[in-house]
Amino acid sequence: MIQKLDSNTINKIAAGEVVERPVSIVKELIENSLDADSSKIEIIIKNNPTSFIEVKDNGNGIKKNEIELAFQRHATSKIDDINDLMGLNSLGFRGEALPSIASVSYLTAISRHKDEKIGGKIVFDGGEKALIEDNKSIDGTLIRVERLFYNVPARKKYVKSPFYEMRLIKEYIGKIGLAYSEKNNVEFKLTKDGNMLLNYTKYDDINDRIAKFYDDEIADNLLFFEKNQKDFSVKGYITSQNITRKNSTEMNFFINKRLINNRRMIYTVKNALSEILESGEYPYLFLFLEIDPEKIDVNVHPQKSEVRIVDEKKIFSTIYHQVKNLFTKIDSVSTVDYSKLEELKEDNGTKNREFDKLEEDQKSLFQNNDFSNIKRNHSINENIRLFDYRYEGVIFERYLFFVSNSEILFVDFHALNERILYDKLVEEGLEKYKSHIIPEAVTLSSKDYDYLIKNKDILGKIGIEFRDFGEKTIVVETVPNFTYKDNIGAEKIIKNIVENMEKRNDDNPYKDILSRIACRGSLKSGDKLNEEDVKTFVEYIEKGGLSLTCPHGRPIIKKLTKDNIDKWFGRK
Repeated sequence: MIQKLDSNTINKIAAGEVVERPVSIVKELIENSLDADSSKIEIIIKNNPTSFIEVKDNGNGIKKNEIELAFQRHATSKIDDINDLMGLNSLGFRGEALPSIASVSYLTAISRHKDEKIGGKIVFDGGEKALIEDNKSIDGTLIRVERLFYNVPARKKYVKSPFYEMRLIKEYIGKIGLAYSEKNNVEFKLTKDGNMLLNYTKYDDINDRIAKFYDDEIADNLLFFEKNQKDFSVKGYITSQNITRKNSTEMNFFINKRLINNRRMIYTVKNALSEILESGEYPYLFLFLEIDPEKIDVNVHPQKSEVRIVDEKKIFSTIYHQVKNLFTKIDSVSTVDYSKLEELKEDNGTKNREFDKLEEDQKSLFQNNDFSNIKRNHSINENIRLFDYRYEGVIFERYLFFVSNSEILFVDFHALNERILYDKLVEEGLEKYKSHIIPEAVTLSSKDYDYLIKNKDILGKIGIEFRDFGEKTIVVETVPNFTYKDNIGAEKIIKNIVENMEKRNDDNPYKDILSRIACRGSLKSGDKLNEEDVKTFVEYIEKGGLSLTCPHGRPIIKKLTKDNIDKWFGRK
């Protein structure tokens, strides 16, 4: 028997999509407050998030005669018809949140519109209206949600511990507050059982808020980038390579102040940092996109956490280059104190003798221990310096070893050699690595065929030349010679390179090829170094700085300070 479901049942079903857990309620209510032009939003939790959630704002409020209507499904002030979805500026628009929340809780709503003297109060018990009356005791809106999921116990079993649910709530408020920390500064206050957990004031800039939510170290290590285009603008704050984590959960993306999930954005940023960060390392990132509302579709996810973007390739390409260029500039600046080096250059007498004495003290630390892997060449040690560090030799057959009066540097010479060769390849191109082969016909999918034809000139720069044979077929005439020696065939080479190019959104999509050539041509662990090798390495570091990485993103240089050593031995 087919029958029409009643409205309360419909709302409970909808609640399964919109109200997944307590943080979903906080998110929906905060979005309503922001859409109401609130400048202060207070979130109060008592006992645990399923027991009591209250969101109070000083926004425009709801007209008294519309309060009950606000709790009817698909009643909304944000849109009039389907055409309004294109060009949508509000965070909420579906008209599902309030009736869905009311259907699975005991809900109280009090609101007074800014143009009215008397507001209203309405109470729902499991979706059934229990009370409606006049009220004049509030400016803005207050929504209180109690006994969440009390009438749908099957849903409640998926809610985790109060600690975990509280953490999600704080995380959401902490992050959405970052999007409202400048021109549209909004105060956010979160308390639990009377204890202040988060307090964003109207005077906080984004660095202040990041310091409050994360810590001072992250806020102090943020790098800024910004780019304005015709249809969009991008602004971002990203931690330097010294501050990373082992997953991407702190790569935060906002589109028109909406906190969203987007795996491609994560990939784009990580790819831009592939030469900076090791595999498995991710930065803290706060990226804000402002896009013409007509260029996005926010109606693709019940919780509005995903957004479809028109012309996303252009946007992702801009993000990629902004991040990559930012770190390219940073890498070119050394972290060494040059003033100290100049002092040493000015006085080759007393200061240098004192400096040498301090270095002898440092050497004694190693000479009194079994560091048999250190290969010493004192004729080199006295002549080669890297800034204010003196070269001491090679340790464990793979690391150059430099000492100053308070620090030790270890340099991975294979990684450094790889970096040098890679940069040279980028500068010179791959023309001399091109290998002529017996022409080989390769049939491709329509997508790959079209992509190859479109990018024929780019492929030529990396040693791949072909002619169009028609019918989704090309005839390959040259490939990079080292790839062909791997005996994987022209067809697989072509398909692998096309796949990488399509993923990277990069003007230099053949990094892997250059990296492999550089790796194969570099000195390996155990190889003998002469004085000219060491001088070449030193010269390159002095030009590139101490934050150099190999093409794969591994660090080239690591520093050990006197303080580090003192901590090992419990010395102050």
